[in-house]
Amino acid sequence: QTITASIYADNYFDFYVNGTLIKSDPLDFTPHNAVKFTFKVDTDYPRVYGVFAKDYASESGYEYTGTNKPQLGDGALRIVLSDGTVS
Repeated sequence: QTITASIYADNYFDFYVNGTLIKSDPLDFTPHNAVKFTFKVDTDYPRVYGVFAKDYASESGYEYTGTNKPQLGDGALRIVLSDGTVS
C-alpha cells in the first residue's frame, strides 16, 4: 500500500513506521516547514507510526536570542496520512 504523508514541523522531524526510519526532514532550519512524501507499507497490522520532533529553541527555551525580541520556543507538529491517520 502506498501512503502519502504531509508533515508540518517546527522545526525538525524523523518519521518512522514500525521502528524503521522512513523520512528525515530534508529542509535546513526554517521557522516552520511542511514536507509531503509517499512511502510504501505492508497491509498487515498492527502498524505503528513514530515521530522524533525537535524545536530549535536554545537551552533557555527561547528562540531568536540574537535579536532584540527573543521569543519562547513554540514547537509544533501536524501529521496527515492518506490512510486516515491524523495527529
